[in-house]
Order: sequence, then structure tokens, then C-alpha cells
Amino acid sequence: AKPVAVDSPSLRAPLVGREQALKRLEAAWQSKNILLIAGQAGVGKSRLVQEFLADKGSYVALSGRPGDAGTPYASMTRWVRQALGAAPGLELRPWVRFEAARLVPELSDEAPPQLDEGGQVRFFQALCELLSQASGGSKIFLSEDEHFADPWSLKALAFGVSQGSRRLVAT
Repeated sequence: AKPVAVDSPSLRAPLVGREQALKRLEAAWQSKNILLIAGQAGVGKSRLVQEFLADKGSYVALSGRPGDAGTPYASMTRWVRQALGAAPGLELRPWVRFEAARLVPELSDEAPPQLDEGGQVRFFQALCELLSQASGGSKIFLSEDEHFADPWSLKALAFGVSQGSRRLVAT
């Protein structure tokens, strides 16, 4: 028999009593706003968002972790590594590979030059393209536990949103 993942939708209990929250999320989604879902730990924010995104296509889930906040691009480095691990054999365009090597050095034999302000846009574009490509072309980012993420990674994520990606935040 084939094993079933513990978080499989077929094993989840039905979402009860969240109809109004789902309606508000849908209204915000239709107006192309950034969606912020806030509340105490354990109240079901992640479960609500999973239910909401179930019919929206693929999305990229990005989570901050304790300890990320003080290290530049700590969160983004982990997100890029997770994306690459989830999409083995991903064929990245050479410039994307080169820019992403700033965070994942093994992507290039040549070290990228130090990042200056002018090169930051290209760097952010590369990161967004890599995450999108690794997720099958998704332009939806679910950002969880942002309060743990470092501000540099969040700036790169905000850039992606400014370029037409959709963003949901569950904190």
C-alpha cells in the first residue's frame, strides 16, 4: 500500500465555523490586496490559509524561523535551498543561477561580485524567478511567521509582490 502523507487534504478535518473569514479573504483576494491573517499561536491561521488556497493553484510557502532576524538573507537562503530541493534538476537561466549563487554558492563556479544597490533589483528578480519556477510557475507566496524572518529576505519578498506576485501573510 502506498503511504499517505499526514497533512494530506483527505485526512484533514473539515474546516468549521470559518465561513466569514473565508469570505473576507476572498474579497481581499479579489481586490488584489496583501492578505494578513493574524492571531495567537494555535488558533488555526495556517489551516485557514490552506483551505483558502486549495482552489487557487500552486503556491510557495515561506516560513520565518527563530534566529533568522539578525542574519541578512537567512530566511531567503533557506527558502531558496528548500525550493531547489523540492525541484531537483531545475534548469535555471544562467543569470538567475549566478545571482542566486550569492546565497547558494554551489550554484556557480564564479563568485558574484559584491551586491551594490544597483544590482539589488536584478538579485531580487532572480530570487523571485527561482522560487516561482521551482513551484511550477506560481506567483503566490504564503509567508508564515514573518516576525521571525530577517528584514532583508522580507524586502526581497516585497519586491516580488511589487512585480505582480500575490502575497498572503499568516503570523
